[in-house]
Amino acid sequence: MYPGKLLYNLFYKPLGYIKFVAKTGIVSYYTAQLAMRKMMKQSRLLKEHKQDASLPVYSVYFLTGHKYWYQTAFCLYSLQKVCSNIRIQALIIDDGSFTSDLKKQVMRQFPSAQIIFKRANRSFIRSVFTKVKISGYS
Repeated sequence: MYPGKLLYNLFYKPLGYIKFVAKTGIVSYYTAQLAMRKMMKQSRLLKEHKQDASLPVYSVYFLTGHKYWYQTAFCLYSLQKVCSNIRIQALIIDDGSFTSDLKKQVMRQFPSAQIIFKRANRSFIRSVFTKVKISGYS
């Protein structure tokens, strides 16, 4: 381990955690942690909102990974449920932390979603920027 990383993990990270808990309060911090765990557990139960196949399809891009999938699942589910006059198809861009288990979970919950894995991201991003013609991107 490098000296900078060691210093960060032994000093700055614990100090930041203590400052954060002191600022928010121990009860608020604990309540937020419980709520986050409950949200993570409930997110596994979400399923794709079924809509009429004749509706127009709009793609929505989500950059996510293992750590934030539970938030993305709630966001996607809510968006699909609220947009009753269009179909939302998710294009999920891997932040590099996708595992085979997470891929299976995503496809089980949202079968119409398309996952773009990290190894394909560079060419995918290049093709998106080429289509929208952003100058200065090489």
